Amino acid sequence: MAFSKALGVDTEQIRNKAFEVSGDLNAMISDVQHMVDETIYTAYYWKGEAAELERNKFRDNIDEINAIINRALTYPQKITQMAGIYETAEDYNTALAGGLKADIVMV
Repeated sequence: MAFSKALGVDTEQIRNKAFEVSGDLNAMISDVQHMVDETIYTAYYWKGEAAELERNKFRDNIDEINAIINRALTYPQKITQMAGIYETAEDYNTALAGGLKADIVMV
């Protein structure tokens, strides 16, 4: 009988977290869009130099916020790929270990 070691990573938990992160990011996208809409709407009732200054500051930051979100959107896919790599490696190692002699002394 070959030496057997269970995978130290729970790939199902990894996939679940990736799904959870995707949901959180989608909620964040919705929240940011709501902020954009509300900021645009302020132009109907908030007039003047101060109003324009604040709206412009928000517009300047929204590109950076979107860049952060877009970068974060790649993480769930990468995390899911990592889970697949762990499973592939474990399957390979299990198959390789199955071919070893059972009388090997493990130190």
